[in-house]
Amino acid sequence: MRKIVKRSTRTIRYWSQPNCKTTPMLHQAAALDAAYLAAGGEYAPYAQALAFAVDVEYSSEIACYRALAADTAKFVREAGELSAALIEAGQPGASPHAHSRALVEAQDVETALGALMRRLPKFFRFGAGSHSGNTGGTQ
Repeated sequence: MRKIVKRSTRTIRYWSQPNCKTTPMLHQAAALDAAYLAAGGEYAPYAQALAFAVDVEYSSEIACYRALAADTAKFVREAGELSAALIEAGQPGASPHAHSRALVEAQDVETALGALMRRLPKFFRFGAGSHSGNTGGTQ
């Protein structure tokens, strides 16, 4: 490892300590992963650790965006159904059932819009810096 990353044995040992505040640089981690794979390893340990850290960091944010997409899809679907019901209800001689259906569809759109309006403020960022505020909230 020392030869691959061009650091002292002490530094390499320090990286393995739980209280260590430093880690290999990205190019060093890539070189260590490449050497490990070349020696018969079945996975790239540093790449896997980085992927896990990124997943933990952003999994709640991704879930929030997925929830927003689901709420948006529901709103669009309900709005389409309302449009169809309004066209039917607006025809000469439309039945009371057609008017009732349009009202029900309008209420469904109102519910779907309410869900979007409650979700969107969770995406606002307050303060300064890259980690300020709340991105997506919690689900």
